[in-house]
Amino acid sequence: MDFLRNMPLGVKVSLLGAGSVLATAAALVGLATCQSGEYNSLAQHEVNGLIEADLDHIARGVYSLVQTEDEAVQQQVDYNLNVARHVLAKAGGVSLSPEAVTWTATNQYTDATTQIRLPQMLVGGQWLGQNSDPSVETSVVDEVTRLVGETATIFQRLNEQGDMLRVATTVRTSEGKRAIGTYIPAIEPNGVSNQVIAAIRSGTTYHGRAYVVDTWYLTAYEPITDDAGRLVGMLYVGVKQSNVESRVRRAIIETKVGKTGYVYVLGSQGERRGRYIISQRGGRDGEDVWDSRDSDGRCVIQAIVRKAMALPPGELATQRYRWQNPDEPSPRWKVARLAYYAPWDWVIGTSVYEDELQSYSAILNGGRVRMTSVMGLAGLGITLLIGLVGAFVARTIVRPVTQMTQAAETITRGDLSQIVQVRSRDEVGTLATTFNFMTQKLNETLQGLHQAREELEQRVLERTSELETSNEQLQREIEERKRAEHQLTCRSQELARSNAELEQFAYVASHDLQEPLRMVASYLQLLERRYKDQLDSDAHEFIAFAVDGAKRMRTLIDDLLTYSRVATRAQSFQPTDCEAVLTTVLTNLYVAIAESGARITHAPLPTVSADATQLAQLFQNLIANAIRFRGGQPPEIRIDAETRNGFWRFSVRDSGIGIEPRHFERIFQVFQRLHGRAEYAGTGIGLAICKKIVERHGGDIWVESEIGKGATFHFTIPGKRAEP
Repeated sequence: MDFLRNMPLGVKVSLLGAGSVLATAAALVGLATCQSGEYNSLAQHEVNGLIEADLDHIARGVYSLVQTEDEAVQQQVDYNLNVARHVLAKAGGVSLSPEAVTWTATNQYTDATTQIRLPQMLVGGQWLGQNSDPSVETSVVDEVTRLVGETATIFQRLNEQGDMLRVATTVRTSEGKRAIGTYIPAIEPNGVSNQVIAAIRSGTTYHGRAYVVDTWYLTAYEPITDDAGRLVGMLYVGVKQSNVESRVRRAIIETKVGKTGYVYVLGSQGERRGRYIISQRGGRDGEDVWDSRDSDGRCVIQAIVRKAMALPPGELATQRYRWQNPDEPSPRWKVARLAYYAPWDWVIGTSVYEDELQSYSAILNGGRVRMTSVMGLAGLGITLLIGLVGAFVARTIVRPVTQMTQAAETITRGDLSQIVQVRSRDEVGTLATTFNFMTQKLNETLQGLHQAREELEQRVLERTSELETSNEQLQREIEERKRAEHQLTCRSQELARSNAELEQFAYVASHDLQEPLRMVASYLQLLERRYKDQLDSDAHEFIAFAVDGAKRMRTLIDDLLTYSRVATRAQSFQPTDCEAVLTTVLTNLYVAIAESGARITHAPLPTVSADATQLAQLFQNLIANAIRFRGGQPPEIRIDAETRNGFWRFSVRDSGIGIEPRHFERIFQVFQRLHGRAEYAGTGIGLAICKKIVERHGGDIWVESEIGKGATFHFTIPGKRAEP
């Protein structure tokens, strides 16, 4: 305090001006820094969420593509097996002759051979022979291959152990001959039971991936028994896996992640373990990278394969590692999102450098730093400028006051003749005039005081104007920050528009598929009606298969269109009576309810603000699923509703087969089916439509269930909604 009291007047005036401006500038810079940090954190969180969602979307999309292709091929293989079964039955069936023939049997895994005599295998009473020449006709298998375009084989049982010998086949060896004489051992070289033989010996049909002669196929094997029911062989059809893989290969290669990221596929077992099945741009396909190490010396491919193989179906995992390409100056962190598709033994990886994903973060942080720096420099510059101005003003004030003080001190010492030299017309000059003409110029002194007050007010206004100018400068900076935020918002809107365009494309593409399918089904039915007396029973059955396939495809397209409409149509929320909606739904499902013997009850249901059409679709999908997955008993279905925390919570409870907890999230995804088409019909889209409808209404949907104890689907809808 004493220090401030003893400070010279000029220094006080200068510090007062500069300090006031400095405090104001510091407060504004601090406030701007704090606000920009909050906005930056919020924007960073949103960007990170979009990045993670994009990686998951790509990885799950590739997984779904492979799964869909696999299911389609399995359906084709099942159809091929039906054709082979009918051709074999039409040819007269299989029997064994009393006459024996010698075979040189070759193990398809070890190439070890053995001589063995077996009864001749007859089809329709005729021996299949030992034909290895593709140009010579072999009964049954050649006709099946002509009809379906894929391989077929008849096996004969070698021994009690269950080894199976190819006696008629369209599968070829590397030399281009029919692979007759090769056999599948019941016990593989590693001591493990062969899955195909194990299934056949148990009397069941095997579906799935199997090693055939010298490569992998997607197959179906069916037991062949004699009249006494004894296992004498098996019937095979299959599609070479490499042919199926080529269908999805181009889509995977063309998938882009960030600037340089890509999707790849690795094998995890057998001879393909650690080899590229699909590499970046296909340039390294087949290359063995099992022992590849990252920049820290870790066997990163081995870690990726082990982590992926431990995943449940449809689940994802992440592997981070540092990687340096030969043309790069230093290692960079890389992230790989992993999935494992066990039916094909595919490890699917979505790989990208982390710094490419963080480009938006760098832009946001750079903008924040630039804004803070500019504001800080501007505040410092303004402070220095005001300090210089304050020093100049202080000097003009202090110098005349010093002169007057000296004059007053002279007068107090008794020198009454002291006259103050007047060189200015400001307050100081007026005060000096008062000293000299106290009595004579009293009025002039008063006028001078009024004038001094007006001039002081003018100077205060000038200072205020200078401060307002400084505030305006701080406000161009704030506008620049708002423009940066607007650019981020525009980017989010662009992403939303892109999603809308993709949904529109899906709608148009799906709609254009309807007409050719309808034409195929119509012409097939016309063909059956017009030539029904000229077609045998097999032809009628084949036409029925084709018509049924077209109908299933149209059903799938209709569900896709429904999903697209839910995702894209404008919402029309109106007061909707849920009981009236449920009555309409039960009328639509009358036939299914009557056939299943379902008993449906419900509590009093409310009136909510909703899209009535979509709400009806939601109830219809959930009730139809409860009827479809009822098991062997007539289903009991109960619908309830209660209000909680501003939401109406609806429950649809059934007594059906139930769902395993590990599938709770999966069932709401598109094309996710838990059962084969032969067990339960459906497209795997119904629950995805339900989830989209609930989310569009601002609610949530989930399931509670146990196997064998039914399932309860809960969904929420806001209790109040502002009307448009």
